[in-house]
Amino acid sequence: MPKHLKYAYLGAQEMLPVIIASNLTNRQEENLLATLRRHGETISWIMADIKGLSPKIVKHRIHLNEGVKPKRDPQRRLNLLMQEAVQGEIMKLSDNGIIYPIFDS
Repeated sequence: MPKHLKYAYLGAQEMLPVIIASNLTNRQEENLLATLRRHGETISWIMADIKGLSPKIVKHRIHLNEGVKPKRDPQRRLNLLMQEAVQGEIMKLSDNGIIYPIFDS
């Protein structure tokens, strides 16, 4: 988690996590969490919580023909110029806090 963000919990026993800014004062954090608790029914924690949205729209399956095995294509490589451009863009986004590494994936 980046330093400018932190977890807060709307429920008891660290249930219903939300991510908030870490530079909020205690009063601002309390006001934000109170507002989120007051309007908690508008937050969708799982797909089933989204009212009016059919799971058939959100979920999909890949239908394979019988007897066909799934195939994984090999990873492709970028040429050296593209690698440098992509790495520079990733570093710029990382330095600005727009993206951050996820260590458990």
